[in-house]
Amino acid sequence: MGKHKSLFCQLTVIHEGEPVVANAGGTELQIDAPLPPEESPAPAAEPKPAVAQAEQPQPKPKKPLTRLQKLRLQAKERTAKLSGRPVRFFGEGTE
Repeated sequence: MGKHKSLFCQLTVIHEGEPVVANAGGTELQIDAPLPPEESPAPAAEPKPAVAQAEQPQPKPKKPLTRLQKLRLQAKERTAKLSGRPVRFFGEGTE
């Protein structure tokens, strides 16, 4: 706590692969005592309403495939076409 008048700061930042040094001097730092904690009454706990069956969250829709997943799927389809095996999509059959 108190005032500190002869504060010196040196900062090094890497910019485009080269270090850039910045110096700051002649600054003043003042540190105050912390504020006392606020005295407030504890909030009363409100009863939570019961969640009805209709308000349950719906299952999330499936995310669209990424470019990499699409390419992998195309490769699987090509190999399955050549070998005669069925193709499974990502996430199917893992449940």
